[in-house]
Amino acid sequence: MKENQHSTLLLLLGAAALTVTLWGIAAAADFFVPLSLAALLAFAMAPVVRILRRFNIPEWLSVLIAALLILVPLGSVLYFSIMEIRLAVTEWPKILASLKSASNHVRTSEFAHTWHLSGYLEADALSEKLGDMAGSGAMVFLGGMLTALSAGTTLLLIIFFAVMMLACRQHLRRSADFAFATYGQEKRTSLLDDITDLIEAFLIARFGITAVSSAACWLVLICFGVPYSFLLALFYGLMTWVPVIGVAVALLPIIAVSIGLGLSTGAILGSNLLLLAIWMVQDHILQPKWLGGRLRLNFFATYLALFIGEHLWGAWGMFLSVPMLGVLRIIFTASKDLRPLAFAMSEEEDPAKL
Repeated sequence: MKENQHSTLLLLLGAAALTVTLWGIAAAADFFVPLSLAALLAFAMAPVVRILRRFNIPEWLSVLIAALLILVPLGSVLYFSIMEIRLAVTEWPKILASLKSASNHVRTSEFAHTWHLSGYLEADALSEKLGDMAGSGAMVFLGGMLTALSAGTTLLLIIFFAVMMLACRQHLRRSADFAFATYGQEKRTSLLDDITDLIEAFLIARFGITAVSSAACWLVLICFGVPYSFLLALFYGLMTWVPVIGVAVALLPIIAVSIGLGLSTGAILGSNLLLLAIWMVQDHILQPKWLGGRLRLNFFATYLALFIGEHLWGAWGMFLSVPMLGVLRIIFTASKDLRPLAFAMSEEEDPAKL
């Protein structure tokens, strides 16, 4: 009887601790989001620092070069994205008019009459909906500009945190050694080395897949004359983090912009078929080759992480949830006691292969 009461008490205490932890993480988003981004950047920059140190480049200069290699591309992406967002806002009325014309054409077609779609594509009702979207779109743009300006200062803070983590990485490693002191010297060293190597490999592979996919998409969109190619390609690359439905989410804005700005049917079909082929290559060739079974996440775990991340930290939470889940999976894989949790998150069918 006492054992049952003790187990029930532990279960209730665990649930209470989890609730308080989640509440604290959600309430401290302004602190945890920059810190989490900085930690991911520090892991991504660490291999660069090690390579530079092999050439006897001073520590401070190696860290500075690694930071610049991250800061310059991020700043360029932010700049070009804002430029294309501004252009999209100025052409929004033209896109609305083109979409209305396309809907009228479809509404009067034999296909719409056969499937009773005419009422759903009523021009006036659709125009009103699109007008509401235009108004809300302007508000989203203004809010996005403020967010971008805020992100500019936050980015500097994130880079600063990442540089500090890199500069103090030896002390952080000693702190981790102390935290895992009960594992024994040899096992502790092996465990921490595995965790560090896997996290670095995961981040480099994921960012590499994103960059390759975005570049390929940008070239396709440029060749077919699709406007806002940089912004759409960036979104396409980011969606490679989302399994199964990521391809549909990535192609929808490309199709909408292509139709709205009057591209030919051949250009729309050709560009999207090529983008679908690129997606299949990254999904079935690049990801298995670069990530492997130890680093891939399954469908359920990914969407559960996206759901929890969005509720805790909003859009930033959705962005950070997948890489953070990957990091947790790596930590669980490296620990024998937590390996069942790693298997639950993975796509691997055989636990022995973890």
